Amino acid sequence: MVDSSPGTAPAAAISVIDSKDVVIENNRIYGLKTLAKMWDDKSSTIMRNNEMRNLLSAPSMRVEPGVQ
Repeated sequence: MVDSSPGTAPAAAISVIDSKDVVIENNRIYGLKTLAKMWDDKSSTIMRNNEMRNLLSAPSMRVEPGVQ
């Protein structure tokens, strides 16, 4: 999971360089607008089952008393 704070977010969660048919799947990305950035024309991606949220941070994983 990529969790960025304001002003420190990278341009993309994943950088792809000189790689063809990279499979990017089952990721949860918070606070970024771009999942993957291709840095050259040789690279390509197959993306599926990724969750992008435009939040500043991941939701709290706190469990309330009595909740399991």
